[in-house]
Amino acid sequence: NPVTEKLWEQAFTPDQLERLSQRPFTETDAQQTGAAWAILISEADKLRIIGEPASLQALDLGRRWFALVREFTQSEPDMVESSRAFYQPGFDSTTTAAHMPFSKDVWEFVRKIAHELIARGETID
Repeated sequence: NPVTEKLWEQAFTPDQLERLSQRPFTETDAQQTGAAWAILISEADKLRIIGEPASLQALDLGRRWFALVREFTQSEPDMVESSRAFYQPGFDSTTTAAHMPFSKDVWEFVRKIAHELIARGETID
């Protein structure tokens, strides 16, 4: 949507956007990735209500979540930073928060899971 597209363009440099556009990514890839994210977001929304980011279910969700993030960022530090630069300001602004791909509550819960994974010595980037 135009709101998040503007935020996207602010978070990522022209070089990063060009690198992203050069990746081989078919319509089938887009559908599969979108479906995987939809499942994870739904699961995260359910687990956040329980509110136990250190539970086995939440940690498993976090591992799958950050595996998808790594597919996108390819663990390139600049892409990781730009990805974070997209989400945090997006949720901090009332103008953009309603247009983000998932709720701020899900974002906060996944951040708690990330802290749990890091505390266990696992990598999220």
